[in-house]
Amino acid sequence: MTTISLSPASLKSEYRRLFSRAGAWGFPLLLLCACTQPEAVTISDAWIREAPPGAMRLAAYLVIENKLSSTITLTGVSSESFATAQIHQTTMDDGVARMRMIDELAIEPGQLQSFNPGGMHLMLINPKVNVVAGDTIVLVLHFAKQADLTVDAQIKVGQ
Repeated sequence: MTTISLSPASLKSEYRRLFSRAGAWGFPLLLLCACTQPEAVTISDAWIREAPPGAMRLAAYLVIENKLSSTITLTGVSSESFATAQIHQTTMDDGVARMRMIDELAIEPGQLQSFNPGGMHLMLINPKVNVVAGDTIVLVLHFAKQADLTVDAQIKVGQ
């Protein structure tokens, strides 16, 4: 049996050699991980149409992109600036526009769900504050089995 004894100086040298090898491989691997775009749900183009003073309902619009590999389900929306917020769909029946509340909305993997005037939108009911063009309102989107997402929506004159 052979016994190898390392002095404190040679042991320190051996540790440096091992750590430098780990760093040579670890740093590029760390960079690769940092550059990889994680799967996510993203919210973009959020805005709220300005309503006349005293209006009790405003509509919010945005785009939700599901970059996950599984379906996500939007179950609701809330805002501290409004008493109630709901998901709505506008449809045309015999030339008459009708809105109906939707309890939840499934968004498939890779799908973009646009909320636009005349279609799907978020109905914001009974404002707690006076909102005018240029203001920003925080909306919280609630999902089943996903974390809530917060988005800033700017009040804009109708587009």
